[in-house]
Amino acid sequence: MKSDEISAQSTTEGSLVVWTDDPCADVDVPATPADRMGSPRDAIGAPEPDGRYWRIACAATPIPRDRPVWAKTVRLGWLDSDEVTLDVAHA
Repeated sequence: MKSDEISAQSTTEGSLVVWTDDPCADVDVPATPADRMGSPRDAIGAPEPDGRYWRIACAATPIPRDRPVWAKTVRLGWLDSDEVTLDVAHA
């Protein structure tokens, strides 16, 4: 991802940098059929039930500059990276 002075990349081949400006929320999500069958969410590529919408970092989805933004790398079948908080208002 590269937008003005903000740049991010991953060393994991095939992974994507994603971002959100949605704060993490405690969401009471009902069990899915996979949950009831005992499949862990990360094993089947299901997103975390945290109420956030993640966007792939690219020129078509410009990052807002007036609020906090979180970024991480993702790859289907792999665990997500740790999140990083970006102070984009001052970048």
